[in-house]
Amino acid sequence: MRRLPSAVRDARGLRLLAVALTILCVVLMVSAAEWSTPSDPAAPAPTSAPPTAAAPPPPSAVPPPGGDSGSQAVKWTCTGSPCTWGPSVSGNAVAWPSTLDPTGTRLGYTTSALIYLPATSANGMTITVTSGSAGLYTGAPDAPKHRRLGTTATGETFTVHDLSADEVLSIQNDDAPFSIHYQSSPTTVTRAPARCSDPLTCSAVTSVYTKWRCNAPACTSDDWGGGTITWPAWAAYADNQRTGDSARVAYDADTGEPVYPYMGPWADGCTVQVVHNHVLIIEWKRGAEKWRSTRLSPGESYTIQLQGDEDGALIETPDTWTQFAVSFSNCTPRPILKP
Repeated sequence: MRRLPSAVRDARGLRLLAVALTILCVVLMVSAAEWSTPSDPAAPAPTSAPPTAAAPPPPSAVPPPGGDSGSQAVKWTCTGSPCTWGPSVSGNAVAWPSTLDPTGTRLGYTTSALIYLPATSANGMTITVTSGSAGLYTGAPDAPKHRRLGTTATGETFTVHDLSADEVLSIQNDDAPFSIHYQSSPTTVTRAPARCSDPLTCSAVTSVYTKWRCNAPACTSDDWGGGTITWPAWAAYADNQRTGDSARVAYDADTGEPVYPYMGPWADGCTVQVVHNHVLIIEWKRGAEKWRSTRLSPGESYTIQLQGDEDGALIETPDTWTQFAVSFSNCTPRPILKP
């Protein structure tokens, strides 16, 4: 066989090598394509700022505390003094939840349940009797008698207001159980000024708890109760000079001593400024069965102006046992003639 020249053999070998290398590259590229994982799609371009989260809705208004309560059988047990009702007494009353800060002491007695609600919790409270009937009573824990705010029967509602800071509220029925629904809406209570009852020396004159007792044979009913501004004996009267069941003499409810709330003619021109609680000013002719009355709220003032045959005035609570305080201007007590 004829052999090719060496140059030709070398050229042919190089061409075969090139073809083999080309085939090898193609095989490698196909294999790589089959075994590779496709790349993730491109992430979206970021915005200039993240979206703002929507603000949460405002919380709904929280209703004032309220609830339903049935009365409890309550016992007052003497644990101190003066214990004017004897060793113990019993009745039915509402026991308040601890969240309302009730207390259970009065006049030396401790109650078997916390039935006395402070003014800070009681003022603004709406009370509806849902069964039976009950009386609402209020006064200072050390007061000898609590005034009756009102009596409510099934379905009736009463709203408590104007209690002084030193007063408490209780809901009672001596004879029968009852139940209530209450809704609180506490109001601000202004603390009473320090007690100072002398109108000649005190800048803010506080009222004296007062009882009016019968002083005529035809008068046989129970004492009246309230609070008054009292004056020196030489400047005012203790009795009202009325007749029948209305004939009364005023006494200090705490000490039993006479007090003198009935101002003489010198009351004309006195200006009364209310410092604490509510006040009732009576302008009248002593002994009469008719008079003019003016109710004042805290901060209000009034100048007494006697008319016609009127010869005096009285500054008292609005038929309640609340304590109040007033200040005076242009008011100089003068001696009055007494029989």
